[in-house]
Amino acid sequence: MKIYEDSGIIIRCCEEPFAMIIVTPIIKRAHNLKSSGEIVFVDSTSSSCDTDNHSIAFMLCPCSAGAVHLAVITTKGHTEHSYVKGFQPLQEALEKLFNNKAHPEILITDD
Repeated sequence: MKIYEDSGIIIRCCEEPFAMIIVTPIIKRAHNLKSSGEIVFVDSTSSSCDTDNHSIAFMLCPCSAGAVHLAVITTKGHTEHSYVKGFQPLQEALEKLFNNKAHPEILITDD
């Protein structure tokens, strides 16, 4: 994990239920965008990625170039509990989320 930290990449994991977030330097910068505090989209894989039923969710916000990533979240399944556990490490990993608002005004999911 040190090689990731040296590159400015943050990886946080939770054991039960399994959840993991990945935050790259570009993702950190994207949280400074005004639109990251206004509207955020969360798009998850529609079916399980593997035999353990993991799901990958991409958190995105609109910008002048299209959409930019705010997080990559892997969870065990599609339950509310799994997503809560998946979002918590993001709050712990970054000090200034969603343009310093701690949460977006609107959060849209695909389910």
